[in-house]
Amino acid sequence: RRSLSAGAWQFLGVVAVVVALPLGAAESTIPFASDRNGNMEIYVMDPDGGNARNVSRNAAWDWFPTWAPDGEQIAFSSERDGDCEICALDVNNEKARRLTRRAGLDIAPSWSPSGLHIAYESWDGTSQRVHTMDADGANSGPLTDGPRAGDPAWSMDGSRIAYSSHRGVHTIGANGGAPAQLVVDDGRELAWSPDGQRLAYSVFENGSRDIYIMRVDGDGLTRLTKHAGFDYEPAWSPDGREIAFTSERDGGANIFVIDVDGRDDPRAITRSGTLDGQPAWARPGASLLAAAVGVAPATWGWLRGRGSK
Repeated sequence: RRSLSAGAWQFLGVVAVVVALPLGAAESTIPFASDRNGNMEIYVMDPDGGNARNVSRNAAWDWFPTWAPDGEQIAFSSERDGDCEICALDVNNEKARRLTRRAGLDIAPSWSPSGLHIAYESWDGTSQRVHTMDADGANSGPLTDGPRAGDPAWSMDGSRIAYSSHRGVHTIGANGGAPAQLVVDDGRELAWSPDGQRLAYSVFENGSRDIYIMRVDGDGLTRLTKHAGFDYEPAWSPDGREIAFTSERDGGANIFVIDVDGRDDPRAITRSGTLDGQPAWARPGASLLAAAVGVAPATWGWLRGRGSK
């Protein structure tokens, strides 16, 4: 489905992790997923790629990291209990708890701005839907219907959730209701801008995948990256001036950063020679960094591909 080109990530498991950092540290740190140590884990690093460190440290696959607004926990997708479920890690006592208990794949968690709820993507073997639940895992249920919906991204005011589907990019009320279609493009790995006015996402066309930006009313569509390699999994910087993304332009998968105006060339901030992806920056005012999705099968194409089998 989403990102890494064929095979790169297809056979990896899914995990969601939550890590807390002081406000200043969180806003200057990028969490991401990497298999640089031979196992998919959650890492954090400086915006220039320095001081990368493993914060999940588990033998199972962990990825799709996203910080909680209070900076006390990290939600992530993991196979540590033998199934692909959403988990939350309390960074104070280093204890992880399982939030979902469903057959299939639960991935790509996204915290509500209040920290009280989590949206995520769930595959049950026949359909893919966006679900929501309380932050403790209670009251879980589908928000969308139809055969395929994923890549949830909560709006900054908490009122709506953007998601991708086989019919394009949509938004829907946080409590349900009629979805609003923004574009018909096969958009993936949605990311809401800090000012709440724009969405970044990736689109596959002409044999490549690139990052696009549009206003939340569906207008003002702009192509940000233009490269023959695959560019995907966008994540906004807290000030909204830059976007970090995963790219396969130099072989493998690395994380790049580009100015939102697109005037300067993207710069690579990882060069591990392995698979680095799912970058995430903290939301403004958050006490820790939120890591993506995506590989919610939507965030990392390879993961999505795995879930759709």
